[in-house]
Amino acid sequence: MNTKQWREAGGAASMCARLAVGVGVLFLPSLATANELAPSQTGEVVEMSDVAEVPPGTCGVLHCTEDSQSGKPDIFLSDPTAGIRVNLTRGRLSEEHLKPWGPIGSPDGRFVYMYQYKNFLPDAGQRSMHQREQTRVDLRKKGWLLDIATMDLREIPGGYMPYFAFEWAPDGRMFAWNKDGKLCATDPETFETKEIAEWTYSVSHPFATWLQWSPDGKWIACAEENDVRLVAPDGSDERRLHLDDYEAASCAWSPESDAIATVTKGRVSVYSLNDETVRRFGQAFLVSGWSADGRFIAYLRRPRPKIREIWILSLASGKSHRVDAPGDCHGGTWDADGKRLAFWHEGKLTLVGADGKTPKVIGDSLRGSAMAPRWLQVGHQQTSPVRTWSDSTGQFTIQAKLIGAANGEVRLKRPDGTAISVPLERLSDADKEFVETQRAGNR
Repeated sequence: MNTKQWREAGGAASMCARLAVGVGVLFLPSLATANELAPSQTGEVVEMSDVAEVPPGTCGVLHCTEDSQSGKPDIFLSDPTAGIRVNLTRGRLSEEHLKPWGPIGSPDGRFVYMYQYKNFLPDAGQRSMHQREQTRVDLRKKGWLLDIATMDLREIPGGYMPYFAFEWAPDGRMFAWNKDGKLCATDPETFETKEIAEWTYSVSHPFATWLQWSPDGKWIACAEENDVRLVAPDGSDERRLHLDDYEAASCAWSPESDAIATVTKGRVSVYSLNDETVRRFGQAFLVSGWSADGRFIAYLRRPRPKIREIWILSLASGKSHRVDAPGDCHGGTWDADGKRLAFWHEGKLTLVGADGKTPKVIGDSLRGSAMAPRWLQVGHQQTSPVRTWSDSTGQFTIQAKLIGAANGEVRLKRPDGTAISVPLERLSDADKEFVETQRAGNR
């Protein structure tokens, strides 16, 4: 993205009202509550029923909105197929969490990542356009993990994280992020972190910090200011794509991990890692996602200021078509089958098929979303039976089922529904072995 385009987008300091180019952010006034969707201008509203627990096998879209009862922000999981919506945080977000923007579910369905802003655009409204463009804006955030099994919220240690610099490994066992100028990989259970490579993101160009982990797990792609850099998760290898007229902000992996879609020369560009060739297609300023079946690439086009359109490119024909959603759109994430695309349309969480026709509204967002809507598949975890647990001395026992283990503690649920935490080291050897077996099975 060049300076002229960055200025047209409003500059860093006007993001609260304009496009945040990296992943398509639009901050809007508070919208309807989760249970009171406003009528859609483009498609039918799918009626959703609220349920208390996440049923096994639930596949839905994560979004943040206000709870209809409390009026507080919460993170919801909406499953359009089953027609259900689950409040995952249930009013437990404190002022410490501020607004839980950007929920990203782990591929194994165990965790949801969220974050809070710090010193976001201070006094932006008091400054001229020139002053705002010259300001080095603090776009750092504090990260949190929600454990789906225990519903515990834990802060990710290690300070603040730069804007948008977060991505899960394809198996959900690690996440990549920028920590103090270094690309790091962290275990979500223990928070054990290893440094992979030097990576100083650009404050003047903050949206050139998008991470994408390849589906085969071999590369982490960093969309930087002037190029896309690939780094091996163990730090043993690194390569740059050396793209001509690269426009910083986004990239998306092919399902086979042998190509990357990005934007060069103002067009959707597909770079082959095998022969290092580039194929260019329709005009675009941001690539949203590559479908899991390898057939389609979703991208954004901006026909005029403050209006973004979602287009879908068919790689078989090389032709693109616009999603039938007039007005402002952003985001764009395919489901696991590559058949449905989730995106934001005028503050509404919307789904559409690959043909781009007949979009359906399934939810609202709270002040928009700082990332594209993310799908979450729940149900990969093994169901733990109720069993007898004992301490290392054998003197104390309890009937309970295992619901999670992290940070040296085991979470157990009694038959009456109450949950307790027990230090792992205090359990019997047989119980420790059972916990490790269950954790290995969930991976």
